[in-house]
Amino acid sequence: MYRNFTVNGSTTISGTINFGSTSTTVRTMTFNGAVTLNSGAVWNETITGAAAVFTFANSLVNNATTFTAQSPVHTFSGTSMTLSGATVTAIPIAMFTGSNNNTGSLTVSTALAGAGSLANRATGVLNIGGTSAITTLTATAAGNTVNYTGTGQAVKATSYGNLIFSGSGAKTMATGTSVGGNLSIAPTGAATASVGAGLNLNVGSLALGGLGRVNGTWGSTTATSATYQNNTYFAPTTGYLTILDYIFDRAQRWDPEGVGNLHPHGRHQLHDGVRLGERDSEQGDADGDAGGEQLASDL
Repeated sequence: MYRNFTVNGSTTISGTINFGSTSTTVRTMTFNGAVTLNSGAVWNETITGAAAVFTFANSLVNNATTFTAQSPVHTFSGTSMTLSGATVTAIPIAMFTGSNNNTGSLTVSTALAGAGSLANRATGVLNIGGTSAITTLTATAAGNTVNYTGTGQAVKATSYGNLIFSGSGAKTMATGTSVGGNLSIAPTGAATASVGAGLNLNVGSLALGGLGRVNGTWGSTTATSATYQNNTYFAPTTGYLTILDYIFDRAQRWDPEGVGNLHPHGRHQLHDGVRLGERDSEQGDADGDAGGEQLASDL
């Protein structure tokens, strides 16, 4: 498509569709009806000429084999619309002016913006590589994950289900930020959590560098109120986190104090949702020994 283009009804694509311009004039592509990209579809915005801007006024189902978007704004309007599908919808600049839901995997590398709302539902994965100035981000659904993947980002002040800090630099956490599930800092990359000065923010459970940590208060050595202090994963601020529970994943070693001591025993919660409660490594009963041996073997 090389001219301004509007579809008022629904759109289903199973083949290849190219967008662009025959000149430096930016074209506008508007889809007022639902858009479905089937397996085998190729969505290509990389054709020569000026890249187009897009408006989606209805739901987008992305099962395309290839989905390639460019940096002009992609606007999502409408009410109670949904982004879904098995293919990652990777868009540099996503502007939400209506109310939208994400049940698939959405990657926004430059700017998540707009005066509307985005709700990351239970199956939703939202990767944010740049700014997150959107007016309303709802990410409380059990099972959903928001991942800040960029460098030196300000974290949107809201409540999260599961939150990941990857990429690099300090991820700044302000008043109004909380995590009901797990906060994972630097499972990859070299990110740190920068908790606002003097703040005490609640987090369900904590993993640092892919290792589960003990519950309690956590921060940098500058956070003198924190029981557990770690300058590798926390930026030097007086703010700290209160960890309410802790996890042990059979695929994930458990380093409770964050100092390289790997423990297969202790009170823990399996990451797959099976809660074990207290396990005393000194107990020595048959069940405890068998469980300890199994956990130790998983390390």
